[in-house]
Amino acid sequence: MATETTKITRMQQRRGLKQDLPKPLRPGEIGFATDSRQIYIGADTVDAISDIYNKTGVFEKTSSAQSITTSVGNVQIIKFTVPHKVYDKGDFDGVTDSASWTPDTDVASSYQSTEYSRLGKVFKPQDTEFKNIFTNTTFAATDLKVVQEGKLLEPSPVATISSGDDYFFAQTGNLSLGNHTHQLTLRTPPSGADALSISYYGNTQVISSIEDNKIGTTNQDGFYNAMNITNYRQLDNNNIRVTPGTGIGYIGLQFKHIQVATDVKHTPTDAAVSGAGDVGFLYLTKTSTTYADANVAADASQNPTQVYLSNLTTPDEYNVSGIYNHVYVTGGNDWLDNQILKVNTYDSSAGTMIADLPSNSARIAQSISAISNVSNNVQITIGTTEDIEVGDDIYFWENSTNASGLHQTSATITNISGNTIDLAIAFSSVANSQLSNVSAITYKDGVSSNVVVVSDRHGVPNANTVSLTGGGGALNGTQSFTAEVTGNTNTFIVNFGTSMTSNIVDLTFTPVVSSTTLSTTPVFSGDLQNAETLESAKAIVNNAGGWPRLNNIPGESTKLYITHAESVQKTPFDFALHNDQKDTVTKLGLVSDTYRKYDSTVKAKLEEWMYAVQSDVNLNLFKEVYVNNEFQQFGSFVTWQLGIDSALGEMNFESRDEAKDFSQILNNLYFESVNPDIRGLLNIKTNIEFLTAEALAAGTATTSFTSPEQVTLLNGNNVISELGLALTQDFQTLMIEYSIVGGTISNRYRRVGRLMYSGDDLTDEIAINDNFTDVSTGFSSGDVTFSGTVAGSQATILCNNTLSPSTQLTMRYVVRRWGD
Repeated sequence: MATETTKITRMQQRRGLKQDLPKPLRPGEIGFATDSRQIYIGADTVDAISDIYNKTGVFEKTSSAQSITTSVGNVQIIKFTVPHKVYDKGDFDGVTDSASWTPDTDVASSYQSTEYSRLGKVFKPQDTEFKNIFTNTTFAATDLKVVQEGKLLEPSPVATISSGDDYFFAQTGNLSLGNHTHQLTLRTPPSGADALSISYYGNTQVISSIEDNKIGTTNQDGFYNAMNITNYRQLDNNNIRVTPGTGIGYIGLQFKHIQVATDVKHTPTDAAVSGAGDVGFLYLTKTSTTYADANVAADASQNPTQVYLSNLTTPDEYNVSGIYNHVYVTGGNDWLDNQILKVNTYDSSAGTMIADLPSNSARIAQSISAISNVSNNVQITIGTTEDIEVGDDIYFWENSTNASGLHQTSATITNISGNTIDLAIAFSSVANSQLSNVSAITYKDGVSSNVVVVSDRHGVPNANTVSLTGGGGALNGTQSFTAEVTGNTNTFIVNFGTSMTSNIVDLTFTPVVSSTTLSTTPVFSGDLQNAETLESAKAIVNNAGGWPRLNNIPGESTKLYITHAESVQKTPFDFALHNDQKDTVTKLGLVSDTYRKYDSTVKAKLEEWMYAVQSDVNLNLFKEVYVNNEFQQFGSFVTWQLGIDSALGEMNFESRDEAKDFSQILNNLYFESVNPDIRGLLNIKTNIEFLTAEALAAGTATTSFTSPEQVTLLNGNNVISELGLALTQDFQTLMIEYSIVGGTISNRYRRVGRLMYSGDDLTDEIAINDNFTDVSTGFSSGDVTFSGTVAGSQATILCNNTLSPSTQLTMRYVVRRWGD
């Protein structure tokens, strides 16, 4: 009797992270996303039913997926087209095996404004070169990408097309003219049901133009070379895609490409912190938080070292004991212009502030670091020669006995070189040239009452009044003087009205300001006075709880850059760095400057380069470039519509490959963001999700929605695009069952309700009702209300979140909808 053998065969399905799910899965292929615990099966991408889904992306149930996609698409994705030609169904008849066109021919026989693969001519009208700029020869069959009904065809290197190859291509005529002939010959004539598209360049050429020193065989610089893009800020080639055939391309930009960063504008130098006290305060301001029309007057208590600011419209951001304890003022008619003041008191409800005027150290006597014999005359070296000229006098002052032999003598300056000064006094009069307690006072034009005052980074404008305070010597107490400023940073000239024949002990100066109207900006103030190393300085800034981030250049231990944290704000914003009296910005290897998205982002530089390439008549690479949120200022791009259908939760494309490329780039960018949902944003509609018990408890008395739609409700009155409805579609009425929750233990909001609305595109009217109940704890005021409008056949829903303190809420919901 034969022994029965049982064989067990185990079949495992494709599995991996959700972000690696193929788009699309092959027909009948099963894919298991191990992280999101979702299961998909691929539909047949060529059957008549699934064919309409080939070009469609469907949004995941990630919170605010549509809003995030809109934001990413508008800011982080650049769309473009390369030269291409499109033949529609019906253009072939099953007999004709060739097609010809010229560079001046229309891309397609008909088009809509949103069909970007069908717009314009095959090449851009201004092109004068129609050869392959990467080979410097005519286009060959192997250069082109030819797609027939979604299938990429194989090129033939010779006119006689053999088995295994599908087409041959040739150019004839004068290649410098736009009317020469391009001819495509196919081994098998396409039928009337076949659509055909041809693109001249692909991923390889576009990436090469970005990476290489030159664009192909031309003399034009590639992007990295032209714009000096460092390695660590270069693009990810996985986010550069050109759809074969249709010629539509996308470039996805990571956060590091859209963030405003100091190193994009200025190459950092070596930073050094040599111990506590070496650096002072790191001051930064956001240009978007500048507020005008603040009134300035002397302090109400008539304290001359303070100013009183009223009519402030700034947000409740200042905190005298926090990181926003300084204010940046601009627009004053005296010293109060481009200055940073310490906030003494701040009343947000009254819109008033008292700020301290600086009491900066100053000196009229500079230490002499060296006394030398030059041609038998005295040469001295001092700290700065600003405002010192040939013909001025140097008056010597010695703090102790006249050991140098120079005490209370003066000599005329005959020559100045750097910080060294030659004097008309014999070196033989110097008794001891090694003493370090000898100082020099500068008399302008030899007038002993007209003296150069040294005060590092004083900021005093010409003819401004200053208040000088001395602790003894030639000036005891406080007096006001007019400062003569010739444009130097660290010195000004004061006529004291009397001969200054001795030093001033403990000299300080305070600017005297007048009443005016100016602009104010909150200042992030990083107190680095106790920082002993670069690492401790970075820790102070990055752990302060503000928006700036101070980081090392990758691979560099002593080079830094400053940017804004993605977790604080995804949208890039402009900011400025300000030096303090200790030159903290400079000592950190940075540049005191304003950094804007048009000059300090990789995106702006990429836009500038693409605009130059597109405008060049000798470069036929980019036919059109589309940008929705431009950063650069050198030209204007065409905008593009993302094709989002809010009602259906879908996104429409012109080909399956384009849908795949865009969704891949979009999800790549999203997964690199702060705290992404593992489900991602967009999938291909032909990837059909199984409704598992975990995703939907079906067939029971209780329906559980473990993955409802989600949207984030920001503070303020904002459009909720996910709840909008195109009334010309199949639906005019929506019923939304929802819950809202958000806040902390001390400030908590919870709500459940049903939002119903029906829109009429004939009268532009909407009937809307929100029936709800809610509970809240810790909010001083505010509410959450919904409203709706209809315009241009589009119903728009807005949510006004006025809760105070400001709180971001999460709304989860399910939708029922129907048409008239």
